[in-house]
Amino acid sequence: RSLCALAGAARSTCIVGLVDRPICLALFAGFFTGDWSLALPLGIIIELLWLDALELGSVVPPYGSLSFLLVFPLCRLFGLDQPGMALLPLILAMMAAYTASWCEQRQRISLNPMVDAVVAWGSGSGGVSPGRVILRAGLCRALWQAALYIACFALIYLLLAVLSAHHTIPALRAVTWSALYVAALLGAVL
Repeated sequence: RSLCALAGAARSTCIVGLVDRPICLALFAGFFTGDWSLALPLGIIIELLWLDALELGSVVPPYGSLSFLLVFPLCRLFGLDQPGMALLPLILAMMAAYTASWCEQRQRISLNPMVDAVVAWGSGSGGVSPGRVILRAGLCRALWQAALYIACFALIYLLLAVLSAHHTIPALRAVTWSALYVAALLGAVL
């Protein structure tokens, strides 16, 4: 019981809550790779997109961290260090973030019957213990998140590989980091 309470308290603290933010992941990525000129702009853009997204009640905000963890390595792999060239993987990674949000919402719905099983366990008439429900939900979430990341990474990688092989990755030289910051900021304002 105390472990669950400590985990819950740690998750809601400021320090742990910041680790899964795109800007924080950008700082880590920049530190470990030395590619600050790509990590920070991508982290800032993704952070601005969902700056107002809060997880309240049954609302599942888009997974901004998933977007960054997809777009940063792919941009590095393909040398997409200019804003116009990074736009396509950035848009695809944003779609992956919404897909992850949708998947989590479906998972929550599918686990709703487990509430009745825990209530039955609490009243002593069988059911499933809260620990088992938490373990099952955690394992299920970890598995589908890993599978979704691998699938999204593979799909975007394949698309970029085909475009790169044919030298057709859109360059969009007129697009600047500043323009992308302003466009992303609209997501926070709206």
